[in-house]
Amino acid sequence: MTQIDQHFSGSILAAARTLLDLTQAQVAAEANISVSTLKRMEARGEHAPSGAPPSNNYRAVVAFLERAGIQFIPPDHDGDEGVRRKYLDEGAVEVLDRLFPGARDRDYVGVRRRK
Repeated sequence: MTQIDQHFSGSILAAARTLLDLTQAQVAAEANISVSTLKRMEARGEHAPSGAPPSNNYRAVVAFLERAGIQFIPPDHDGDEGVRRKYLDEGAVEVLDRLFPGARDRDYVGVRRRK
């Protein structure tokens, strides 16, 4: 299930990137945005204004992270949100193969492949 229309805090975006062991430059390039834009997104600790739709840049980052094997956990009734790695499907393996050539025979940063 995609969370592309859900707002997450900047710290959640940074945590997702870190779980995949990716640099800001790598994520920015894959999402087709500037590194400075990603830095601003991650630095913003709070959510976007209530009711405001996510920006195209935000959507691009979330879509890439999901393709790369991240699962965003929407806020619960207390407002707690989260992020975790999911089992890799072929789409995620393809993305990570492009970012880490030659790494196909090992697990990507501890992510388990779906059998």
